[in-house]
Formats: sequence, C-alpha cells, structure tokens
Amino acid sequence: MFVSFLLPYRAKYLDSAYLWVFYKQLTHFNLDEIVFIGSEKYFIKPSELFQQEPTRWEFVPNIQAYHEYRIPEDDKVERAEKYIIQSSEFYRLEEKFLSNNQVWKVFMTQRVPELENKLTEIMEDIFKRHKSVNAILTWCNVPSLSYVAQKFNVPVIHNEIGALRKPFFFIPLILIFLGLTAIRKQINDMNNFDASFAPI
Repeated sequence: MFVSFLLPYRAKYLDSAYLWVFYKQLTHFNLDEIVFIGSEKYFIKPSELFQQEPTRWEFVPNIQAYHEYRIPEDDKVERAEKYIIQSSEFYRLEEKFLSNNQVWKVFMTQRVPELENKLTEIMEDIFKRHKSVNAILTWCNVPSLSYVAQKFNVPVIHNEIGALRKPFFFIPLILIFLGLTAIRKQINDMNNFDASFAPI
C-alpha cells in the first residue's frame, strides 16, 4: 500500500497543482494499492472539473500522452480511497503572510502544526484500515510530511521532474583534452557517444 501526498495548498495560485500526478497514479495503480491525501479540489469529478475549468492543461491530449496518463472516469475518482485536507485549514498562514507564494514557501521550508495534526490523524486512520504502508509518495519537500512519516516509521519517496531529466535534457558530449589519458578517454567517449543525442 502506498500513500500519495498531493500538496493540499495552492501552489503558485493554482488549486490542485499536482492534479496530473493524481490522474497518472490512477492510471497506473490499482485502487487497492494506493491511498490519496489532498485538498478537496483534487477529487472533483473530472467531468465536472472540465466544465468548470476547460482550459486546464491537464485536459490537453498531448499533455496526457507526454506524461502517460488518461483522464480517469468519474466513478474511479469516486471509488479511490482519499483523505481530504480542507484548504481552510491554512487560513491562519494566509492571514499572516498575505501571499500565496509565501505560504507555499512556508510549506516547503518549515514545519506547519496544522498540517502535522491533520496528517497524524490521517495516518492513524490509514493504519487502522491497512496492515502496512510501503511508502508515502510526494512531489514536494514538505518538512511536516517527513516529520509525521518518521513518527509512523514510513519512508517518504520524493519524486521530481525538471530540466535535468529527459526528454527536456539532451545528454552532452564534453571533450576535455588535457593529458595523455584524457585524450584516450575522450576518443573512447566519442566512439561510444550515441548518435541519437544531438551535440551541443
């Protein structure tokens, strides 16, 4: 059993910023293999969300193909085991920092008592329903999540996508001609260089 932590706060003013992750996990996991934690915005039926926000990039067919997921059926979202953390849990932080980006920064750099309390309740309930949890999957470095996971002796797997991951990043061939062994190494590197990678 895996637990997927979907950031329950707006990132860069976008609700359900990791919606594509939720859809991808629904595409690739069986429902008895994963439990979801997120704000209420993640769990809106896809057909309703499309009516509300038809321009969301997650609905673009090319994006779905690129990230290898499908828009799930409404029924599958309904049947998924999920725990909702209401966005309103964090109003105190919004009042204090007056900026969505500043609150997001707090989530990523500090422990947040409101989040820890809620996550502790959720993890207690998950362990009542399931014998064990293999790991918590997340796309965010959230200190409160790591703290609660450690209390329950559950590892956290941090996933990422970015400029240094294919297909965004082309593998370069770097030639440094210094010394005899370096020249020999560079000749071997050139011979082994895959022609499918474009030189930069």
